[in-house]
Amino acid sequence: MSLSPRRIEAAMSLAQQLKAQLTDDADDKLLLGTLEGETEVFELIDALAENVLGDERMIEIGEERLGRRKRRVERTRDLIARMLVALEIDKPLERALYTASLTRTQKPFVTDEALVPERFKVERVDTRSLGAALRHGEDVPGAMLGNPEPSLRIYTR
Repeated sequence: MSLSPRRIEAAMSLAQQLKAQLTDDADDKLLLGTLEGETEVFELIDALAENVLGDERMIEIGEERLGRRKRRVERTRDLIARMLVALEIDKPLERALYTASLTRTQKPFVTDEALVPERFKVERVDTRSLGAALRHGEDVPGAMLGNPEPSLRIYTR
């Protein structure tokens, strides 16, 4: 099915015209039935939703593969470093396609987080619990709920 913007616009225009022709006291069932029978708007929504689900799955698969590749890169880099250390090669190793060199840096290691001064700690606002508190009517200084925006959820069975 072609999902061109022109086709979507035409279907939406027809659906809105039909919706405007219905009386204000028409129930949702009548509206949905009319739109289903007289337009292709739901078929287009179905096709778009299928695209979303397929793309989300492809992203999930890609992220899994990316994670595996990143782990493989780290293991391989570690192996190369261990090989250079074992061979006691401290100067840059120049090869045709790359140059490999070891650097020795000291990384911080926290032995007791409670003893680390506050200036080295980063705190963040927990927006999930903040939002829950605000939605339950709690008055939180320095925070408020924004205007509701539609958010689409697509589920598979």
